[in-house]
Amino acid sequence: MVKLDSVIYTASTNIETLPDSSNIKIIGECNIENRTIEINGTPSLKVINGNPIEGTANIDFTIMSDELTTINLFNSLGEKILVVVNQNLKAGSYYATFDSKGLPSGNYFLTLENGINLLIVPISLIH
Repeated sequence: MVKLDSVIYTASTNIETLPDSSNIKIIGECNIENRTIEINGTPSLKVINGNPIEGTANIDFTIMSDELTTINLFNSLGEKILVVVNQNLKAGSYYATFDSKGLPSGNYFLTLENGINLLIVPISLIH
């Protein structure tokens, strides 16, 4: 999470929607094209090959604790469609893939759970 002027924004907050965003200091990496912010020492979940996804999705993720880690795909109704990762992992950065073939085009949510951390990334699938 990013704390700005006593207001907490998630790392996925669109910078353009923040009040007085010209005074924001980014500590870590900032990807203007994908509008993502990475703060050193925080978990992250990114779809590397862009959004919308067609075919195979490449996922880059970072976890902060040695615990059970899950990455799941949910449909817009909140139903779990696919388990991408479900294993005990050590803190660090990882790479995973999933094939979206056979899933209908539409809006989905990719979730990363590790310890007390939960990240949710909206994605779109097209075929």
